[in-house]
Amino acid sequence: MRYANNPAYAGSWWRGTSIPRLGAVRGKIVLLRRFGGSAWTSGGIDVTGWQDNAQSSLRDASGTPIVIQDFYTVKYSTNDNKWSAVTALFTQAAQDTGPTWYIDFTSGYRSFLGIPDITGVSNDVDARLIKYFAHPPYPMRKYGTIVSDFVSAELVREELTTP
Repeated sequence: MRYANNPAYAGSWWRGTSIPRLGAVRGKIVLLRRFGGSAWTSGGIDVTGWQDNAQSSLRDASGTPIVIQDFYTVKYSTNDNKWSAVTALFTQAAQDTGPTWYIDFTSGYRSFLGIPDITGVSNDVDARLIKYFAHPPYPMRKYGTIVSDFVSAELVREELTTP
């Protein structure tokens, strides 16, 4: 909070308690708070109900729904369980006509001999994302906020140019 409370950086943060409109936060960091506190002392949208390694449904201070997919434990032999969770939230977001904010984490973690293999998951899921957005099943629909690790320029171009 040292940076968020520093007057020199005050214009860089959205510390409101409700989901903002994109125009209000363009170029800013939107703070989501997963710990107790108040908007006055901690700031940010309260998402303390965000469950570990799960999909969570929450509401912001104004009652607007937030759905967060954050299944990060990936099976040792395949990333299919992670990919299924990612695409299930894409489908849910694309079919929803309401104001829900969907946040979809594409990153995952698996352990190989006690060593975390995060890039092994991200490389595979990122390649799948490139193929998915090359021919999206729901063109011109919302997919939510996609949070990814180790993205490539190709992946960013594909997500930005999806019809």
